Amino acid sequence: MKNKAECRAIDEPLPPEFLEALNLCTKLISVRATGDPDRLTAANDSLRADLLGDPPVPTLISAADQPVVTLLHSFLELMQVPNHFKAMATMVRLYPWGGKISRSQHMESCYYLIVHETYILEERLKAFTKALIECATSQSFEVDLSSAHKYAIKLHNAFFGEMVAARGIHVHQRSYVPREIKRLGTLELLMLNPLNDPTIDAALWRFLHRLAFRDARKKWIKNADDASKAAQYVIGHLLVQTQLVWRTVMQEELNKLEPIGASTNL
Repeated sequence: MKNKAECRAIDEPLPPEFLEALNLCTKLISVRATGDPDRLTAANDSLRADLLGDPPVPTLISAADQPVVTLLHSFLELMQVPNHFKAMATMVRLYPWGGKISRSQHMESCYYLIVHETYILEERLKAFTKALIECATSQSFEVDLSSAHKYAIKLHNAFFGEMVAARGIHVHQRSYVPREIKRLGTLELLMLNPLNDPTIDAALWRFLHRLAFRDARKKWIKNADDASKAAQYVIGHLLVQTQLVWRTVMQEELNKLEPIGASTNL
């Protein structure tokens, strides 16, 4: 986190638009699934093929439906990111390998997962904004979300810019691992003492290794937890700034589909 103001910001309550958007999306998906028997049958056939390992059965989507389907997918994928960070905090907290994977390898793998998820969040913010614009356009509802999008990316960079830069170094140039995790790997090499040299105090290295693992784990549990809060904060701000658009386009789709669902239940 960049500064104390940003640290305080992520502890603010979620805006009501966060849960409102999730509820509206869930409602729209439910109506789409239950209100059209043909669509439900096609979805069930596709799911059955996946479960049985049969060749994929494509679920056909009409050109008219494509924008809203893309919007729903992009929204749900965006909303998954905070939970992914929470899961990563649990991964850091637990070491289930029983020595088969070293603690430095475990921490390094968790670190790369966290860093990569910050990049995924940025891409999903972009995808959601793009899908929202396309869905609004398909309903003859012209919008300009450039300022909302730029602000969301600015917030993302404020919280995650250093991690995204680290990912770029790792992918394109050289491996980048934080100092506290590198320390673990170095201590694990010093602990090996393959020739059982009596002049090497392996017990000292093991003691320092325990302390290093404790400190690194504590730091990255907090980092992953803070990343989850920051992701919710960024998503919440984007939903607040675009609320007129997503509320309008989703409600418009609901208005089209709810009479179908009502007639099906008669």
